[in-house]
Amino acid sequence: MRKGFWLILLLNICVLLAGCGIAEDKIVNISDRHSKSSVSLTFFGNKVEPGNVKAIETILNKYMQLHPEVQISYESLKGNEYFKILETRLRSGNGDDIFIIDHDRLLAFEEKGYLAELSDVQGMDDLAPVALQQLQAEKGYFYMPTSISALGLFCNLDLLKKYNQTVPKDWQEFTASCAFFDEQGILPLVVNKDLSLATVILSGGWNEYYLNGQAEMLCGRINSGELQVGESLHRGVQMAQALCLYTDTEAALQSNKNSDDYKIFAKGQSPFMLTGAWNTGRLKQLRPDFTFGVYPYPLCRDGGILMLNIDTRMAVNADSPHLAEAKKFLSFFAQKENMELYAASQNSFSSLRGSSVLPDAEQQPLSEALRSGRIMLGSDDRIKVPIWSRAFNAGQAILRRQPLEKVDDILDAET
Repeated sequence: MRKGFWLILLLNICVLLAGCGIAEDKIVNISDRHSKSSVSLTFFGNKVEPGNVKAIETILNKYMQLHPEVQISYESLKGNEYFKILETRLRSGNGDDIFIIDHDRLLAFEEKGYLAELSDVQGMDDLAPVALQQLQAEKGYFYMPTSISALGLFCNLDLLKKYNQTVPKDWQEFTASCAFFDEQGILPLVVNKDLSLATVILSGGWNEYYLNGQAEMLCGRINSGELQVGESLHRGVQMAQALCLYTDTEAALQSNKNSDDYKIFAKGQSPFMLTGAWNTGRLKQLRPDFTFGVYPYPLCRDGGILMLNIDTRMAVNADSPHLAEAKKFLSFFAQKENMELYAASQNSFSSLRGSSVLPDAEQQPLSEALRSGRIMLGSDDRIKVPIWSRAFNAGQAILRRQPLEKVDDILDAET
């Protein structure tokens, strides 16, 4: 039988997982069925978008053609259920050989002994300095970063030009432009419920530490308890609250970061959107009738800053019966051609050294910001608290107009 990929896309995951009921979740299975395979690896992830799946399919196919004795099956679940299912599998001893984690799960899984140490995976020494810095914050290399995602301010350049406004370069210009459009009866800003305000909180609160070379000191003070998370992010919370004056909070609470916000922005009725740069390709597919660009967050007193996130962290199950084979596959994935193919599918920077260009022309201001060094990390591995989930929850509390005390309690949560 001809080798090939069997791709099954099942919408309504609740048919398979009783009680799930999350409409935006979906599952993808990719497998190459070899009649003579002697090693079967399972790879569980949370990437199901067509471009991501195609890139993964290409890389898996190449690897299995080079290693016909190996079969790799890829299963992907999108949405809130992914990490619940992943942890259930690992806790029960039925974990996949390879899986994707994030900053918060790294902290929990490392403590529970779920993660294999990967310093012997080939290609780790070729990682970009920012990625290596994050890995070296741990006691060992417990994941392989494959892409570095960026967050940005999407600007409707035609709408700005029509009203004689310019792309905002700092916080003062940003809020002034939002106030101007608000006075014209135009909704200034599109946000989603997941990461828009979360990243404003982090960027607004911590950008000066990163720009002044004090990020490590900040992380140390938070880890030691000398500085409370809520206290350190106070300015960012205030900025997020201020931006709620210029957005539709009810629409935001109903939105999804990868399917709703950019569709609203594509209508051309708002000048600004705060979201992941990975939505650039999705927005272009909608063929909006305006020109747009993606720029660093204008949240600093003296300019913008590029927020990065070490994304698609591939980990290996410490209890995998095929530990060597799983690491060998990661070494293959880390090759320049494969890493850049996958990063491009994510509209992200490659994790390899020397990768400072995003694939779309609209994103070039972000590439310039990376080269200039005006960057910070949304989920810094040097911070030993689950900051990403706390910021998400705090952002949603702000959208719900919760008082400052409630937001601080979320940021300072013990769990």
